[in-house]
Amino acid sequence: GRYVVKTPGEIDRRAVRQVPAVGQAHAEHGVARVKQRHVDGRIGLRARMRLDIGKFRAEQFLRSIAGNILDLIHELRIHQAELEIQNEEFRNIQNTMEANRRKYMGLFDNAPVGYVILDQSGIIKQFNHTFFNMVKGNDVMGKKYFAFADLLTEKSARIFRSRFKSILKTAENKCMEAEISNGNEDPLSIFINLSSHITGNNSSENQPEELLVAVTDISEIKKINSQLQQALERISQLSGLVPICSKCKKIRDDKGFWKSIESYLEK
Repeated sequence: GRYVVKTPGEIDRRAVRQVPAVGQAHAEHGVARVKQRHVDGRIGLRARMRLDIGKFRAEQFLRSIAGNILDLIHELRIHQAELEIQNEEFRNIQNTMEANRRKYMGLFDNAPVGYVILDQSGIIKQFNHTFFNMVKGNDVMGKKYFAFADLLTEKSARIFRSRFKSILKTAENKCMEAEISNGNEDPLSIFINLSSHITGNNSSENQPEELLVAVTDISEIKKINSQLQQALERISQLSGLVPICSKCKKIRDDKGFWKSIESYLEK
């Protein structure tokens, strides 16, 4: 190929012709950059405004939540205090009921008479220590469930069972005498008083759900009555041989002194 050698003058003239075009390009590029910065500035301003609004709204939301949380905490503390007061009252009531229950059980177990609670079938549901001491020699006490009539002698049990239904219908101050079988020992003479036992959930208004049986040991009374009867029979036999005052019922001894029947029999 051919090589064209240009003189320095030609080169300078061409460079001078190219300067306006380069400057115009730089100017246009600068204007574009300024416009872009202006657009970016407006976008940035709007973004900052939105960010500030969002931050303000978030702060308002957080303040409202914080206020609601504080109100909720305050209400929960009030409710907690009320529950603590109620629990304290319940504990006091429970302690009072427990003390009354122990007092009742003490009176029930240590009563001078035997107490037995029967259901509608005559099965023993509960009894106190006094009654247990009366029947502890009975073989039936080893069973888990047993009827009250099972503790009685054959004759007394037959009478009790025959009268139980009528007693259950009108169980107010029903009384009878009976004998408890006490193992190999002599039967124990008892006096029974039956009444309805209020439980608070009676199944019928006319028929009690439970019966309360008060059992009194009358063996000593029976023994004394027997001895007194024997003494009276002896006196009646001796009335024809021994002088007895018809008014004071005293007996005159061999020395002429009037003595009571007891003193004369002791002699």
